[in-house]
Amino acid sequence: MSKRRSSIQGKAKGILSGLEENQTKQENINNELKPEVVKESESEEKEKKINRSYMISKATLSKLQELKIKNPAMTYSDLVEEAINHYYKNINN
Repeated sequence: MSKRRSSIQGKAKGILSGLEENQTKQENINNELKPEVVKESESEEKEKKINRSYMISKATLSKLQELKIKNPAMTYSDLVEEAINHYYKNINN
């Protein structure tokens, strides 16, 4: 019985050490993947920041340039977004 018991204990230790090795390997793989996930989220943020293009008339462009001169801190994208919001507020009223 003692030989059998020690044999079973040896197998159990072997299985446990195998599980620990697999767990360590899995943790290493997960750690290697984490930077890629971070990189993906950074690229998603960059995609959100892509400039939109608009078809606008020359008069609208000159008005935007006037507004930009008055408030240089605002970007053209911000100006256009503000104008669109103002336009839709006026439609709903």
